Amino acid sequence: MKKIITKTIISTLIFSVLISLYIPNVQASPAVMISQYQLSPEILMPGDTAVLTLQVRNAETVATQTSTSVSGGDSTTIVHTLGVEINNIWIEPARSGGKQIRATANYEDIGYLAAGASIEVNFKLLVDKNMSEGIYFPIVNVDVSGGTDVIYPLLVKVSNASVDILPTSVPSKISKGGTTELTVTAVNKRENAVKEVIITPHGDGIEFVPQSYFIGSLAAEISEDVVFSAKQKTQKTLFFQPYQ
Repeated sequence: MKKIITKTIISTLIFSVLISLYIPNVQASPAVMISQYQLSPEILMPGDTAVLTLQVRNAETVATQTSTSVSGGDSTTIVHTLGVEINNIWIEPARSGGKQIRATANYEDIGYLAAGASIEVNFKLLVDKNMSEGIYFPIVNVDVSGGTDVIYPLLVKVSNASVDILPTSVPSKISKGGTTELTVTAVNKRENAVKEVIITPHGDGIEFVPQSYFIGSLAAEISEDVVFSAKQKTQKTLFFQPYQ
């Protein structure tokens, strides 16, 4: 019985030594992510230019991580900083039928991003003319030094819908001696608001007051009436052009 107990004690001591010699060294792995993004305008037309704002965040909640190893009665404590270096941020184009949605530039050597910190970067996105309507996914890539690289698909919708001008109250003739009041309706057929909408009437030999009308922002599927006064000089041909 004594022999067995002695053997068990020796085995336990050897096992304890082995455990004390191997304590895993936990490596810091910062969690970099795209926390949010904003595209303006939200829905694009073929030939459009948009501004994309990305927020890149180091999602770690603590600044450091500590690990301890023990060897021969001595302990070693290692403190890992959970900040990270961002080497590069770029966007892979979305392609369809030889056309593409692409960024005009990329960011290199962004620098250090501490735990819990975030940065914003802006890209200009270009949509090729004659791009087909649909939903596309340009890919954001973030090259992270000392962490996991980020690959993030952006949802971008392309639509041909635009702002239409409808003749609400436009007489067939323009008065020669005085002025004639004309009313047109601007209709936003897009699924998102449009900004800086300007209605400009055109007509050879016709004077308009005002020369153009600034609507500003026009919400999705909303219309607004615009009134012009027209005075004929030589001819009657006229048309209205929206600018956005």
